[in-house]
Formats: sequence, C-alpha cells, structure tokens
Amino acid sequence: MTLLHPVAAAAAGLVLGVTALTAANEPDPIAMPMLSPRCEGAPICGPRLPSFQVGDIAVAEHLHLISRPGLYGLAMPPRGELYAVMDGQIVRIHADTAQVRSILRMAPRILD
Repeated sequence: MTLLHPVAAAAAGLVLGVTALTAANEPDPIAMPMLSPRCEGAPICGPRLPSFQVGDIAVAEHLHLISRPGLYGLAMPPRGELYAVMDGQIVRIHADTAQVRSILRMAPRILD
C-alpha cells in the first residue's frame, strides 16, 4: 500500500458524505402510490395504514377478493385460502372463516 491509498479513501468518503448531505430529500414521485379513479373514496384502496392485523376477521365492506392473482404478481393462493385487497393492503385470508392469515404488501389500486 502506498501513501496515497489512505488519502484517496478519505477523499472518496468525503465526496460521498457531502453528496448524501446535499441530496434532495423529497419523495420519489414514481415510487409514490397512485390511486385509480375507482379507488377514490373507496374503503378498499388507498395508501393508508391497515386498520387490522393478522388473525382478525375480514369485514366484507372493506374487502375486494382478487380473482386474478397474476395481475398483482402473485401465484395461486394455497388451498383453502384467498387473496384480497383490504384497506389498501393485499392480504391472504382463509376461504371459509375470512380470518386474515398474512398481510403481504400495499395495493395502490384494484387491478381486477
């Protein structure tokens, strides 16, 4: 190692640090969820925190059953379970009891 290696490393660290501090701290508009016209005012869409947790029973008024999981990047659900959009979240529910089995991710809009 030469004498310049530590100096070059320190300079690179300084440049990266200054870049990180001066970068704009605004949300990326491309990454922000967008609501489709079907979702505005609807209780089943929107980028809000879920009002439920795993183990709760899904309420029919807040539920949209997913009929085409591939549109959401999902495979077919396990036997006896369904995918749904509930309060803007994709969830996996038990087909008979409607118990929420897992919360998968946000669903900014209904696709099917």
